[in-house]
Amino acid sequence: MTELPDILHRRIDALSLYRKGEGLTLGKLVSTPDREDLFGHDDPFESRLTIVNTVLSEQELSLFALANALNISESPSTDNLMGRRADFLKKFQMSMRTLTTREEEGVQVAAYLLPRFINK
Repeated sequence: MTELPDILHRRIDALSLYRKGEGLTLGKLVSTPDREDLFGHDDPFESRLTIVNTVLSEQELSLFALANALNISESPSTDNLMGRRADFLKKFQMSMRTLTTREEEGVQVAAYLLPRFINK
């Protein structure tokens, strides 16, 4: 099995962390020291836009789950991850375990898709 490039590991780690609390906030992006390497922009607004465009680019359940976790879905619900997950579970009728698995899959898919959305 081949090793993932370091940049993918770092994107996966960052996207995973952004799910917590209020979701993808400018404050979290400002405190990401390697934001330009990861998301193609030093400007946190542009980095956020790149992430949002990436996650919302595909009609895939894992990316819907990630959008919900990041609080960037079309109908953001609450400022805490557990509340957003509860709302998502009601809508999609799945277990919490399945949802967290889908979120993790979404993180990986988004990490791979990001280069398409980085305008350097």
